[in-house]
Amino acid sequence: MDQENFNNDDIQLAQSGDSRAFERLFCPVRAYAKGLAHRFFVNGWDKEDLYQEALAGFATALSL
Repeated sequence: MDQENFNNDDIQLAQSGDSRAFERLFCPVRAYAKGLAHRFFVNGWDKEDLYQEALAGFATALSL
């Protein structure tokens, strides 16, 4: 997925801490993040924790 799929205004708002803008940006990749969490699941780990890591990674990418 390239940056053209994202609204630049939402990117700037999310970078400034707007949680609604972050949600609008993350929504299209939510299924992908959940799929990765399922793919990399290890017995004894919590799938929701892996999904939260994906959210954190996405947030970090927005700050770059």
